[in-house]
Amino acid sequence: MTAKNSELPFGISRTKRLTCSTAEDILYKEFRVFDQGFVRLVDYMGGDDSVVYAATGGKGLDLVNNINNYDLFNYLHMSEMKDPFDFVQVKLHMEIPISNALFWVYRKQFRINEYSGRYSVMINKMQRYNRYVISHLDTEKRLSNKKIEEIADKITQIQDNSRENYDYLIEKDFARELSRIGLPLSNYTAFYLSASLNDLLDAVNLSKKRYRNNPDLSIVGDAVDDIIENIAPLVTHSYWHQRERNNAEHLEKHLDLKVNYDLLEKNPEYDQKGRFGISDTKRLTVPEAEEILFKPELFLGNSWFMPTDYMGSDSSIVQSARVSYGAGTKDVSTDKTLIRYLKRHKHTTPFEHVSLQFEAKTPIFNSPRQCLRHRTMNREGVLGEFVPLKDWYHVQEEQMREQSSANRQGRGHELDDITKNEIRGSLESVFRNQLKIREEIEDVSMPKFISSEIAGVGFLNLWSANQDLHNAFHFLSLRADKHAQYEIMELANRYMNFVSKVAPIAYQAWLDYEKNSVRINDSEKDLIAKMIREGKTEIPLTWFREKNWTLPDKKTGTETLNREANELTEKIKSILRDEQGNSENE
Repeated sequence: MTAKNSELPFGISRTKRLTCSTAEDILYKEFRVFDQGFVRLVDYMGGDDSVVYAATGGKGLDLVNNINNYDLFNYLHMSEMKDPFDFVQVKLHMEIPISNALFWVYRKQFRINEYSGRYSVMINKMQRYNRYVISHLDTEKRLSNKKIEEIADKITQIQDNSRENYDYLIEKDFARELSRIGLPLSNYTAFYLSASLNDLLDAVNLSKKRYRNNPDLSIVGDAVDDIIENIAPLVTHSYWHQRERNNAEHLEKHLDLKVNYDLLEKNPEYDQKGRFGISDTKRLTVPEAEEILFKPELFLGNSWFMPTDYMGSDSSIVQSARVSYGAGTKDVSTDKTLIRYLKRHKHTTPFEHVSLQFEAKTPIFNSPRQCLRHRTMNREGVLGEFVPLKDWYHVQEEQMREQSSANRQGRGHELDDITKNEIRGSLESVFRNQLKIREEIEDVSMPKFISSEIAGVGFLNLWSANQDLHNAFHFLSLRADKHAQYEIMELANRYMNFVSKVAPIAYQAWLDYEKNSVRINDSEKDLIAKMIREGKTEIPLTWFREKNWTLPDKKTGTETLNREANELTEKIKSILRDEQGNSENE
């Protein structure tokens, strides 16, 4: 690894991730905008080939009879299939006037961390409007030179006065969040922005359309366009090309794509070099994450989970969070302390600058039926479809259970061997018959969707996904929970391991403050406080009765606890178990 410098904050590392030489060339370099501003690329994930593999279930151009990348991208654009383009992620650092930042910072699809005037002294830079700028903006040439000079002088004067007033208020130790309110929108701000390639292109397109109202918008938009073209040049070119041509003329041609569905049945096999080989990168690299890239892990018998890419790590979270802190703040804390503080106090956006990408083969009832309920997970099947494969989920021996009487969504006691065999035989017969009819339908050249519609949701399918770390934690909080369906929990456990490799400090903070924490509501707090005061280790039935947390038991004629009381009892038991375990470990 080389020595670090301004252009190599992480040195040069070896990676199995997809790299793009033109993106590596501009990484960390400033694209100058206005007189004092810049836009620079600080991280990226994926490129043209990432879109290809996302769109084809990880099979590449072999799936579509080896048409070239550009024709595939045109097909996706023409068919309004946007999801594969989300598999290219970009992180930018901008320092631009607030007036321009308003366009970029508040786009719903963008993940943003901005320099904060509440914590720090505002950046001492303003967009200046000298006579040359004013003259250029006077497109109809109605102003005299004297008037241009007068306008420029007035703008400069009010800008300088505003800054002097701000500095005076700061010197008086007036609250920073109020001291800043007199600064003009021409004052500079700084922020980190993470977004998908497609969302960035849409924003650039909009900035160009608003050129007439605000020419400054397109200045930053052009810089962003130049940057992302270096990451995925063919995708970018296809995006703009499709907006210039007559879509109706070319739609029929692009709908003739031939797909080799038999190729989907093959599981991935990669050597130590992964899918793209090993190459140099200036990006942050995590050795533990590199070790598991492109290594499919089997679970549920014939399902698998395979990490394929990541962007950022713990230090990316810290970098994004610390943009809020500039001059005038106290010494920064250690990375670990800061990350734990952010997680503890639910400051979520810094975690959104880390992205994870994977491919999987699972039952349809697992994904898309459950995973796609998480709308923040970017997911793609095969060319926009969820294609059932020829294999299905064979229910695990220990999961052959009766319906739970206590939990309407869960499973109860394990069945006896005779019943297991009867149920297994019934399920296997259904799947075999469905597959037979599907193959008969496909043999007579009926459309693929007809045969797919008779497939049970227990059939497997291929899919790709990417997600930012904050939303990954939310997914895992629900799906790696003991109350989740067993099959989705098994998927979540593999995903959880991937997360732990990419951002171990953030992962531990999530375990401590979310997954393994115990949440106490106001009513529960009162009962626990009373229990502690009276030196008890459990809550008496009479206390629950006072809260109306009991129910009559019709079978015994006595009282029983309602669901809320049972949940509190379990919380107390878990706390006492943890305390006992910690005492034994000590």
